[in-house]
Amino acid sequence: MKTLLLLWKAFDYSLQGVRNTFYDEIAFRIELAVAVILIPAALLLPVSLIIRILLIGSAVSYTHLTLPTKA
Repeated sequence: MKTLLLLWKAFDYSLQGVRNTFYDEIAFRIELAVAVILIPAALLLPVSLIIRILLIGSAVSYTHLTLPTKA
């Protein structure tokens, strides 16, 4: 029972982090908006399963492909 409580608290803290990130980070909101558009599009396109997985994966991680720049 204690393990379930700890899992619930961890889930709640994670959800708070996602909520705070949504309100504080414009890049996160942009990536979420793009994913909301591209993932259903990938699910509706008549392509093979492998291509569909690749399309969804690229929609989820497209912003992480750029190299960080030093200021």
